[in-house]
Amino acid sequence: MTDALTDKQPTAVLFRRYLAHILDFFFHLGTVAVPFWLLATRSTVDVASGEPYADTFPQGADRAIRIDDRLFVFDRNELLLIAAVSAAVTLLFLVVIQGRFGWTVGKLLTGLRAVNADGERTGIIRAFLRTLFLPVDALPSTPFVPLVGGLIALFTDTNRRLGDLVAGTYVVRRSAWGSDPTSEGGIDTTGWEALDDEPPPVTTLAEGEA
Repeated sequence: MTDALTDKQPTAVLFRRYLAHILDFFFHLGTVAVPFWLLATRSTVDVASGEPYADTFPQGADRAIRIDDRLFVFDRNELLLIAAVSAAVTLLFLVVIQGRFGWTVGKLLTGLRAVNADGERTGIIRAFLRTLFLPVDALPSTPFVPLVGGLIALFTDTNRRLGDLVAGTYVVRRSAWGSDPTSEGGIDTTGWEALDDEPPPVTTLAEGEA
């Protein structure tokens, strides 16, 4: 995927960032849904009119989660395993892979990379910091309208969300990897005359002249 204007600032990719965010959300949801489905004791229940679509409540020593008329029951160890899988996937893709290679699944599919101020890989620590602030950027508590992060990215010159500002990272087009994330190439020197072509500023003095 390429931008219509190749001379745009490398960080001017807000729509693609939003799309990558949604793709990452569904990817992580899928990785949690697999153990959720495999570990649950499933049954069908009657739902009274007016009850919420989804609910969760204790059932003896276990925890029951109802989605419409489907009931999923887990014991404590099963819930811990699901939480561990979710945490492991988050650390692997958002911290380790993004820190070393600059991409998540969403960024890979949309042609984006996370970089540091030099346009290189962010490193594990910076990737961890930007991930740590994802819940704040995602407020008001919905993955589809990350209001805080979206507004901050919209009104900053380099289109960075709060996590980027704290971690010192940028999200750029894949083609901008390795270049200045704020301007991609810096000052354009096309057409400048080389200094060696100019005559030196030397004045010849007459003999004995001060």
